[in-house]
Amino acid sequence: LRSLAALRDHGAADFAGALRKLAALLVGSHAPSAHELTTSGILSWLLAMLGSARPSELRQRWLDFEAAFGARPDAPSGAALSQLLGVLHNSLVASELLPVHSYAASADGSHSLKPLTEPIQLCLRPMNPAADAPALPPANLNIDSLVRMAELQQHLLRTSYVADTAYE
Repeated sequence: LRSLAALRDHGAADFAGALRKLAALLVGSHAPSAHELTTSGILSWLLAMLGSARPSELRQRWLDFEAAFGARPDAPSGAALSQLLGVLHNSLVASELLPVHSYAASADGSHSLKPLTEPIQLCLRPMNPAADAPALPPANLNIDSLVRMAELQQHLLRTSYVADTAYE
């Protein structure tokens, strides 16, 4: 993790050099995992560097990115890009399946279970209300964060008003 943090710091002075080192790390024998890249801040740094700057700087950064990672993941020079896309995908999957790390307060530590005790708030609105259906207010729900989606779906099916006569 220290080498990844150092890479991020190196990127402030030499963005193109940092990208080349990151590409080499990703295709190397000791490639970092999605978790390591996320916790080191490399992924957020990379997205910030490629997403916010003056247009001329962004153009140069994207050219540097393409030079380091290749233009297409299926091209012979795109192995690093393919690996980076896989890491980004795994990072997104982990943040969706394991939101504890993403939402933990800094005082709670990175492995806090506190978010699992807080309810998730949902506000459901009808998508296509029928013209003759009574106007119902949106459903506001506070759901336990450990409730399974199937259980939530069953609850909504049992308690929601259905205006379609085909269900009668």
